[in-house]
Amino acid sequence: MEKKPIVVIAALDVEFGFLKEKLEDLKISKINQYTFYEGLINNYPIVICCCMVMGINATIATTLAIQKYNPLAIINEGTAGRTWIKHS
Repeated sequence: MEKKPIVVIAALDVEFGFLKEKLEDLKISKINQYTFYEGLINNYPIVICCCMVMGINATIATTLAIQKYNPLAIINEGTAGRTWIKHS
């Protein structure tokens, strides 16, 4: 049985660059404007996606990752960002 990957989604390259450098057997896949970096870390499949800033981008990238990779887990890193709420 093939292992299901772990997907890491981050808004900016700076948030996952160190992890991307560790990927072995790197393969790059693009779906629309979303780039997915597929590879192995310690012989385990990892997929990394840079979704860019904004919650909707994280949502779209997550949905695409679920559809394409059927992952074991998804880690959304750095998606909290800033939220400005105007109080009356």
